[in-house]
Amino acid sequence: MTLNEKLKILRKENNYTQEEIANLLNISSVGYGDYERGKSTPDIFTLKKLAILYKISLDEIMKEAEDNSINIQISPEEKNTLENILKKINNSETISKKTYHNVKGNHIKIENNSGNVSIGGNIHQQK
Repeated sequence: MTLNEKLKILRKENNYTQEEIANLLNISSVGYGDYERGKSTPDIFTLKKLAILYKISLDEIMKEAEDNSINIQISPEEKNTLENILKKINNSETISKKTYHNVKGNHIKIENNSGNVSIGGNIHQQK
């Protein structure tokens, strides 16, 4: 969950309108709406005010969801290749079911419980 998504959820859970939050923050409703649309990011002082308003810590506002997934556009051939890689990973006893996947460029990074990381097929020990 991104910051803008979290701001929208917190506002709705606390039964506020965008205009009400904007008034409490002394900003325009368009400005606050930009926060929720991800067009701009509130500064630390604004985030602190929101944390106080919602009675949560600043960490709770800033913390992204545990979901480390990403969405990318791939061709059908690339999809088949990735599915085969993931099948091998899921069948492996050396990599836990809870893995960290990161795609950077054309490399996939997978971290297992022992801290080993596979980058483009090469194994490196995490420091």
